[in-house]
Parts: sequence; C-alpha cells; structure tokens
Amino acid sequence: MISFADTGWEVFSLAGVFLFGLALVPKLSSWLGVPARHGLTLYAWHSVFCVVYILYSMSNPADSI
Repeated sequence: MISFADTGWEVFSLAGVFLFGLALVPKLSSWLGVPARHGLTLYAWHSVFCVVYILYSMSNPADSI
C-alpha cells in the first residue's frame, strides 16, 4: 500500500494546507455574502470526500497509473 504522508514534513504540510483553507473560509464567505456556517460545511464536505478519494485511489486504479 502506498502511503500519502511518509515523512513528518508531509504530515505538517497537509495539516498546514487544511488549516490555511479553514482559516480562509470565513473571509471568503463574508466576501461572497453567505453565512460562514455554510462555507465551513461546504469545506468540510469537500475535505471528507477528498480523503475518501485518496483512500480509494491508493488501492484501486485512479485517473493515472
């Protein structure tokens, strides 16, 4: 099985990108005029399915070899 976070730096950068996006959501929500709760829900929804796709593509053929 291929791991997508082999080193500490990869784990740190994955967490950093996730937290950066999480901090950006309320600002973008207010700029777009939608409640922050809706933006955070949408961010969580896409994050969950991103992880699901990563786990699926590690054991099944994805869009590239």
